[in-house]
Amino acid sequence: MKKTFCIYQIRNKRTNKIYYGSASSFNSRYNKYSNWVKHHNKGVREDAKAGDEFYYELITDEFETRDAAYEAEQVILDFFDSAGLWDTIYNVNKKVDKAPILCGKDNHAYGKVYRTSETHPEWAENISKSVKKAYKENPELRKKCARIGSANGMYNRKGKDSPLYKIPRSQHVKDQISNTLSNRQKTQAHKDALSKSLSGENHPNWGLKRLKKTCDKIGNAHRGMKRPETGKKNMKLAKLRYVGLTIDDVTEIRKLWNKYPEEFQNIGYTRGRFLLAKIFNVSFTTVRNITSGHSYNF
Repeated sequence: MKKTFCIYQIRNKRTNKIYYGSASSFNSRYNKYSNWVKHHNKGVREDAKAGDEFYYELITDEFETRDAAYEAEQVILDFFDSAGLWDTIYNVNKKVDKAPILCGKDNHAYGKVYRTSETHPEWAENISKSVKKAYKENPELRKKCARIGSANGMYNRKGKDSPLYKIPRSQHVKDQISNTLSNRQKTQAHKDALSKSLSGENHPNWGLKRLKKTCDKIGNAHRGMKRPETGKKNMKLAKLRYVGLTIDDVTEIRKLWNKYPEEFQNIGYTRGRFLLAKIFNVSFTTVRNITSGHSYNF
C-alpha cells in the first residue's frame, strides 16, 4: 500500500478554536498527542489544563508527498492570516513548521563518533570529579538529585520486572562495577546495618529450599576451592555471630575447660559441656566443638 500524507485539525469542543497540522500518519499522530496536556502547542496545553476537551478531525489524507501536504497546510494558514481570523486558531507560526528529515546523511550526527567512557576515559573521569565536587560543596543538591526508595525507577523491580533482565553486560561495565565495589570502604555501622537487614526472615532467600540442581552446581563450584586465610577467618567470625558468641567468649570457654580438668572429669565431660553451654547460652554441640578444638580456632 502506497504511503500518503494527511492534514488534520484539533478542535476545542467549547470554543471551536482549531489547530491545523500535517503528518505522515493520522493514526500515529492521534496516538502521540491524545494527551492534550502534553501537546506541543502551548495554547492547546493551557486550555486542556483549564478543563477544555478536544477531538481530532481528519481533513484529507490524499497527498503523495510530504511537501504537497505542507503546501496545502500553508494555503489554510494563509487564508486565516489574510482574512484577519488568526486569533481563531491555535497555530503560532504563519509559515508551516517543516519537520527536518534527520535520516542518513541529512542527520547532523551522521558518521560522528561521540565520546563515551570507553573511548574517552579522561573526559568521563573529569565529569565524575565535577559532579562529586558539586555534591560535596552542596549536600542539599545531592539530596535533591538522589532518587531514593520509591522515587527510584528501579525500586522493587527484580527479576523479570527489571528492564535489565537478561541483558548481558559488557566486560567494561563488569570491570567498572567490580572496581567500584572492591574499592568501597564500608564503616562498621554500615556493615552492621547490612548484616541486620539481611539476617533471618529479612533475607530474600529465607525459607526457600534450593533445588538439587542448584545444590550440585554450588557444590561443584566450591569443590577443591582454596580459600585465603582472610576468607577462612571471615567465615569463622560469621559462624561465631550466628551462634551468638565472640572471640573472647571462645577464649573464655577454652580457658575454663583447661583450668578445671579434674572437676569436669569428676562430673563427666558431657555434663560439664552442658554446664558451659547453659552459662554461655549456646548449644552443647557448639561447646563440644570449641573444647575439642574441632572448630572456632583463631
